[in-house]
Amino acid sequence: MPASSKAWILLGLGLGVAVLLNSALLILFPASYGWLVKKRRHALMALVTTVAVMTPWLIRNYLALGHFYPMLRDNVGLELYIGNHAAMQENGVACAWNLCAGTYDYANAYQGVAEMGEVPFIQKRTREAVAYIRAEPGRFLQRSAKRLAGFWLLPYPWFYLVITVLAWIGAVQIAGPLGTFLVVMFGLYPVVFYATQIAWATSYRHPIEPLMLLSAGVVLTRACDQLIFPDKKIVSRLITKLK
Repeated sequence: MPASSKAWILLGLGLGVAVLLNSALLILFPASYGWLVKKRRHALMALVTTVAVMTPWLIRNYLALGHFYPMLRDNVGLELYIGNHAAMQENGVACAWNLCAGTYDYANAYQGVAEMGEVPFIQKRTREAVAYIRAEPGRFLQRSAKRLAGFWLLPYPWFYLVITVLAWIGAVQIAGPLGTFLVVMFGLYPVVFYATQIAWATSYRHPIEPLMLLSAGVVLTRACDQLIFPDKKIVSRLITKLK
């Protein structure tokens, strides 16, 4: 087997193990499309290896819980309920600048799990959350908007407002696969938190925060470059003369 193929298989193995720890890492495949499309065969090899690593755990979950969970975990419905149910305490959660106050409620969220069992309990909570969202779409959208703001701006709203704006500008301006990677990560990764809950906003944002800082740094670097060297032709002539 060629060394390059071995490297891609090892990549798939590593990503498979990482996905078992956090299934959100599957987003790396669509985010990396700009790079992977140039090496379709190797990318497919890595994807198949990743799925092969995940499969035993998927089978285990089905045999143990009697239900198929494609994302390896079964708590999405519960998280949806924590952020969206009829007994929500609008002012029951203290949060910086009220950006996430009233957007999640853990009170009695887990009550009944021991009696019902995990799968029926999660299914019940999921039905309750979906029913509430359908009955109160306006409140759901309002809470989701606050969760969106909380995700990007907490714990220091003015500081993170600047970082977020610069990060998005950088992601849009950066060409090629890297730009695609940043846009997908910024656009898709936080979506589940907008709909569920962000009790610990900084922890949820932590995986993409280095990307935000790097993207914002690109914008600032380019801006400084334009201020210091506004006319590249003049600079180029001066460098040529100095040589």
